[in-house]
Amino acid sequence: YFTDYFKDYVNSTTVTIDKKDKIFITEKIDTEKYDVIYACGPNQMLKTLAHKNKNSEIQISMEAHMACGIGACLGCTVENVKGDFIRVCKDGPVFDSKEIF
Repeated sequence: YFTDYFKDYVNSTTVTIDKKDKIFITEKIDTEKYDVIYACGPNQMLKTLAHKNKNSEIQISMEAHMACGIGACLGCTVENVKGDFIRVCKDGPVFDSKEIF
């Protein structure tokens, strides 16, 4: 949606896993080229991306099993950098990567 509107402001890197080359986005992306990165995917990929990053702001959309979806069951909790457990369904699902990793 609205891709023509953002074309002048956004750099884009698209990577797929090729059975032959086995290239992952975490190997391909140079985080130094971006001011802000929005990422979603498996937690290990998001963690690798956050650790690779030095300067960019990274907003991550966390994946978690959600039983109730309102924060009551605590099934979707992830640990933040302070050691607290936060609920992906109620407190997120989008977080600053510096808060989580």
